[in-house]
Amino acid sequence: MKEWDAFVAELQVADGKMNGSRFLQQTALAGFVLFAATGCLALLTEQETFVFPLALIGSFLATGVLLYFGWSYRADLARKNMETNIPDLLLQASIFPAGTPLTEILAHASQNDFGLLSGEFSNALQEIRRGAPVPLALQNISLRTRSAIVDRAVQLLLMGYRSGMDTAELFRETAEDLLKTQGILAERRAGTLIQKYTLLLAGSILVPLILGLIAHTVTRMDFGAMNGMMGGMSAVSRQELLAATLLANQIYIAEYAVLASVFAAFLEGRPKKSILYVLFLLPFSLLLYNGIQLT
Repeated sequence: MKEWDAFVAELQVADGKMNGSRFLQQTALAGFVLFAATGCLALLTEQETFVFPLALIGSFLATGVLLYFGWSYRADLARKNMETNIPDLLLQASIFPAGTPLTEILAHASQNDFGLLSGEFSNALQEIRRGAPVPLALQNISLRTRSAIVDRAVQLLLMGYRSGMDTAELFRETAEDLLKTQGILAERRAGTLIQKYTLLLAGSILVPLILGLIAHTVTRMDFGAMNGMMGGMSAVSRQELLAATLLANQIYIAEYAVLASVFAAFLEGRPKKSILYVLFLLPFSLLLYNGIQLT
């Protein structure tokens, strides 16, 4: 239940109008459409009846997982957008003279181009105008965004509001610290970007392509003319060995796709994203490998 509540909160970060019931409605609709498409395909190809319940379960499971990660990704993008604009907001706030009403700073933040952050401060300003206490309106920003960096900026604004002291220097120092931190993180991401895409490229294309070409060549060789080199193996034994080798290739490709997905997700610092990578990498790599065999 806690996981579901946390996910609903993430939906709110991604889109303020989104909620748990709307997510379930989206999942049900998308799952039904996918099941209808797979069901029609199964009928056209005259599949066995047991395929239909599997398609039903798989359709709703696949759409649920994809929508879950899709909305989580949107929430991450929204949070990053707000966190990126925090230093600019604090630098702008540091310009205001001591004693400036907080509502004036909030109005400035809501009217300027601070991305999604402007919308959050606009919401806070509307809450204050409707009679909500200033600290509560600002704390609601922290609750909605679920970001430590945004919360830090909110606490600084609250500190200036409650104490009445000049916080301009503190705003500037915090903004400079955040800019340095963001620069370090950007360099770190750039350093791991090549590793991540190398893993994904190898797992999706290079490994299945190389193994597929080798298997394609081997399956078309004339083993009858190589009896002396095969240690007297019978034709049946050679076919069994070849079938086992082809199966081992597919197992290896599947394992590599899963491991590449896990490592790529960890390089991003988002372990849960490994499932999303697996959902795309695993079928694509196996389709590529088997597609080469059909050529």
